[in-house]
Amino acid sequence: FQMVGRGVVPFLFGAVFFPMALPTDVTPWAAFAVTLLLAAVVSFAIRYLAALSVFWLLDGMGVNQALMITGIFFSGMVLPLNAFPGVFGEVVRVLPWAAQIQMPADVLMGERAPLGAFAFQAVWAVVLLAAGRIVQSAATRRVVVQGG
Repeated sequence: FQMVGRGVVPFLFGAVFFPMALPTDVTPWAAFAVTLLLAAVVSFAIRYLAALSVFWLLDGMGVNQALMITGIFFSGMVLPLNAFPGVFGEVVRVLPWAAQIQMPADVLMGERAPLGAFAFQAVWAVVLLAAGRIVQSAATRRVVVQGG
């Protein structure tokens, strides 16, 4: 729920200093809640893969720092992904990080159809979790436990 903590304070700050037009119907809010749940699954899957890398590395700090930087930049946290131009913008909008912040924001603002957002997030969740399972299988073959 780290993304909720990172989102609530800026949202409240924005609501105090800028006019906001939030949905008044319950449907966008329900769709937003589903996208938040799927975003949490995608976030977990990305972090799970990063954690599994430690089976082959001596230290996971570099992977965690790289993950933090890419996550902040490619999720839409710093700048909406729609602001990136051309091919670069098209690429960043299909990366898994887009499922974390940009997708829920787009659904809440009515910029993206909920079913398309759900499908995008679910596909990334399945792909990343499956990759995590494969990497975990390889990692368990690597583990050697000694002792009694």
